[in-house]
Order: sequence, then C-alpha cells, then structure tokens
Amino acid sequence: MQDGADIADPSVQADAKDLLVQLSNYTVKSEGPVSWWLDDFLAWAPTQSTLNGFVNEEGYFEGTATEEGAAAFEAGVVKFLSTYPFERFGSEVAFWDDGSMRSSRATLYHYGTAGAKNKIEAMVATYEKCKASPLGTEKAISFAQPYIFITQFMIITRETVQNLICSFVAVWILSWLVLRDTRAVGAVLLCLAAIDVDLLGLLWLWGLELNGVTMISLIMAIGLVVDYLAHLMHCFMAHTAQFPDPRDRMAAALAEVGGAVALGGFTTFVGILPLAFASSFIYRVFFKLFLCIVGLGLVHGFVVIPVIVCLLYPSVPSSEKCKIGTLEKKTKALTLAKDDTVHSTL
Repeated sequence: MQDGADIADPSVQADAKDLLVQLSNYTVKSEGPVSWWLDDFLAWAPTQSTLNGFVNEEGYFEGTATEEGAAAFEAGVVKFLSTYPFERFGSEVAFWDDGSMRSSRATLYHYGTAGAKNKIEAMVATYEKCKASPLGTEKAISFAQPYIFITQFMIITRETVQNLICSFVAVWILSWLVLRDTRAVGAVLLCLAAIDVDLLGLLWLWGLELNGVTMISLIMAIGLVVDYLAHLMHCFMAHTAQFPDPRDRMAAALAEVGGAVALGGFTTFVGILPLAFASSFIYRVFFKLFLCIVGLGLVHGFVVIPVIVCLLYPSVPSSEKCKIGTLEKKTKALTLAKDDTVHSTL
C-alpha cells in the first residue's frame, strides 16, 4: 500500500483485505499473508478505550469520518507499533514527517517457483491481481527483490535472439570484407551457428537456464570462436593460386596458421583457468561455458570446417592436376630460358 491509499478509510481497509485474500488463495503459487500489521491492529484497537469507539460493526476503523477519528487512528497506530509484541511491524509502516501514514506493506510468499516459467507466472499473477483490485496499481503494488531478476526471464529469449542475429550479421559483413567468397563466409557462419547450438545443448545437459549470464556467454562465443575459423579460412583463400585443389589448400592453411590458432585457444584456457576454483556460481558457470567455447571452437576449426570446405569446394581431378603441374613446369622453364638469354646478351 503506497501513498494515495488512505488506510484510515474503512473502504480502503476492506479493499486491501480482499486483495490480500485473493493473492493468498487464488494467485498462482502464492500463500499468506503471513504478516500484516492491520489485521493485528484491528484486533487490538477494540481493547483500547481511546480507540474502541471508532471500530465499526464490520470490524474496520473509522479513521476518515471525523477529525477525531483521523487523529485517533494516527495516534493509535503509533502506540500499536510501540506495544509488545507488535514492535515487529515497525518496518512495515512508513510515516511522513508530520506523522501521517505514508505507506505500509503486507508479506506473502511464493512457493513452488523452481524454473523461470513458474517464477514468471507467480510474478505476473500478483501484478494482475493488484491491477484488477479497486485500489489499482496507483495505490497497491506487488514487489519483491527477486522480481528484479525474474523480469529478465520475460524478455531473455527475445533479447538473446535479437543479439545473436545482430552478431551474426556483423560477422557476415566483416567476413565478406575479408574473405570475399560466399562459400567461405557461409562455412564460417555455419560453424558459428553449430557452436551456439552445441552450447544450448550443454546448458540443458547441465540443468542451466537461459539467463543473463548464459546469454552473455552465447553471444561472446561468436566473437571468440570466429578467430579460430576466420584465420583458417583467410589463409585457405590466400593459397588459391598456389594450391588449386581445396584439400591441398586447406592442408597448407592448417600447416601455416594451425599452430597459432591452437596457441590462441590454449592461452584463452589458461586465462580462464582460475575461474574453475572460484566459489561464486556465476564464475563457475562462466568457466564451464568458456571452456566449452574454446574446445568447440578448436574442434570446429581443425575438424569441422575443413570437412565443410571439402564439401563446398570441388576437388581438382588428377588429370587436371597433371596439366596444371606441367603448365607450371613449362612456365618456369620459359622464365629460366629468358633469364639465360638476358645474361648471354649482357
């Protein structure tokens, strides 16, 4: 109950109790109230000679009908909160500087909320009940500290998809500028997509949910893994003239940059190794995911993408290789003959 809801008004008291009953009995996965100061106050007020005259037949306090009732309500609440055993409600009521009541709260508990879906259902149900109440969300709001984190589950899937799409588009543009080959760019994007699918499968295997931590890891995986793939593909394309056959070209690329790519994966592993000994759950999740990102990146770089390349690029027949080899020999011989002629002339 926040500012704007005059809890001294018996109609507001009735609406608030009705809302709490609905939250307790009809809201998905909620129970209570286990603690509400007004219930105890309305039971305590009739026992006080200065207050019993303001309690109506329905058991609500008439604190707005007269100035005396309003003053009695404010004074009665202050006395109530300072009387044993009601001091425990001291943090449940807030006052303005002039002594008038500013806001108050009642406590309920959610139960059986394991999993993101159940958490969202419980939170949304309390919001809807407050909105449908005569008090409205201007006077009654539901809030819990975990709601801050539960809210992310409502948008996490959409945000993850949007960020992954943006990341893939950025990789596609930059890869095209570097590789300038549709099949090479397609091979890189295919491996990136496969790695993210692998990571999603590992999340399910480990019993982890899609949340802020795992979403960040999925998106960062694209930036980390693209190094293992793009370097190999760039070297592969650079050897096109020297090695017409894609198998020979990929073998040359692996021989040239494979060691550097493997070293990059190893140093990344060394960098994240301390996280394995962290006590924080978030750090341990990061370690698991980054370890898999490095491992999957190296596997796709050294095993998967060479296979994809061999499938996408047709191999050169042996007869063509012989022709190319003979042509290269003839070209080399002519070049040497021209050099000899030049030297003889000189």
